[in-house]
Amino acid sequence: MINPDLTVDLHNHIIDNQTFDCICGKTYKTQAGLKQHQRRYCDGQFPDDNCTICGKVWTKKQSFNQHMRHRHPTEYNLTMKEEASRTLYKQWFPREIEKMAEAEARYNGKKLNSFLIELTGRSIDSVKNRRKRKDYKDMVANIEKKLDENLVPVDESLVSLSN
Repeated sequence: MINPDLTVDLHNHIIDNQTFDCICGKTYKTQAGLKQHQRRYCDGQFPDDNCTICGKVWTKKQSFNQHMRHRHPTEYNLTMKEEASRTLYKQWFPREIEKMAEAEARYNGKKLNSFLIELTGRSIDSVKNRRKRKDYKDMVANIEKKLDENLVPVDESLVSLSN
C-alpha cells in the first residue's frame, strides 16, 4: 500500500509492473516516459511515416526526416532530388527565349500564345509570364527592327510552324 504522506512524484516511478501504452504501439514503464514520448515524437496519434529501410515508425514528419537524413543519407538525398524535380519549375534557357522571341517577331497569325505554347512545350502561364517581361519585349522589338532591315536570317523551322 502506498503511504499517502509521501510527497514523491509517483508518475516518475515504476509501480507494480504497470505499463503505459501509447496509441502508436510503444509501451513505457512510467507515465512520465509516455508523456515525454508523446510530446517529442507522437502527439498520441497513429504513425504515418515509416522507414521502409529499417522499419521504424514516426507520426511527426520532422522526426522521420531527421532519421532519414542521419541514418539513410543516400536514400534521403535520392528522395529529395525526386521531389525537387516534381516541384521546381523548368528553367528557361537563353536560346529557348531567343527562339520564342524570333518566332513571335515573325508570326503574323491569330492565337500567338497557342503557337508559342506549341513551339516551346511550355504551359500557357509560363509563356504569358515570359512575354510580360521587359527584357523579352525588348528582345522581340530588336528582332522586329532587324527584320525590317532584313538583317535576321530566316529560321526555316519557325516558318513551317507559323503557316
